[in-house]
Amino acid sequence: MVSMFGSVRTGGQGEFGSVENVRPATWLVANHCPWGHDLRIGGRSSSYSHFLGTYVDSCNACRVARRNGDWVPIDPALQHPADTAPGKGIALVVVPPPVRAGVGHVRVHLNGTSIGDIDLSLCPVDQRAVIEQVRVDEDYRRHGFGRLLVAAALARAPHYTWSTTTVTAREARAFWAAVGEPTNIGEPHWCSHMRIASGGTP
Repeated sequence: MVSMFGSVRTGGQGEFGSVENVRPATWLVANHCPWGHDLRIGGRSSSYSHFLGTYVDSCNACRVARRNGDWVPIDPALQHPADTAPGKGIALVVVPPPVRAGVGHVRVHLNGTSIGDIDLSLCPVDQRAVIEQVRVDEDYRRHGFGRLLVAAALARAPHYTWSTTTVTAREARAFWAAVGEPTNIGEPHWCSHMRIASGGTP
């Protein structure tokens, strides 16, 4: 199971803290913090976040460098139906498509409020998947929530052939350049089932 880690600042903006960064970071499994410090050398500690209602790990080397190096583990494959989504912390919420191979959504909730979502089409017949769009509320951009949404989408069908719709805007190109996946960025591989589901011809 792939791991997802996010960084949460637990101080500096009010008594209970505020979310600062969320980062998909499989390299944390290899004992590195989100900024690359080797935790076996730099050390790690743990504290409780009242804002998220969970324990948060911290990189001691980041603390020495006066950088926010806190994170909370989130599994991108752990996705909730809307009616059972937790109201506390960061949660991924699934909104299925109205028809097979149609466009569905995965939302990221912060303490019960949606702050971003990703639109995706999955075809179980052809095993193709297309990311249509990634959106994050302006106040939460550049904090890694887009990366979390992409990881959540990929976790839904890890063995499918993934692509995205055409990428033209400079900000979108910069985002995908940083994320670096899926393989076929800007070249949507819609199958006939996806075209039918969207009201087009096969």
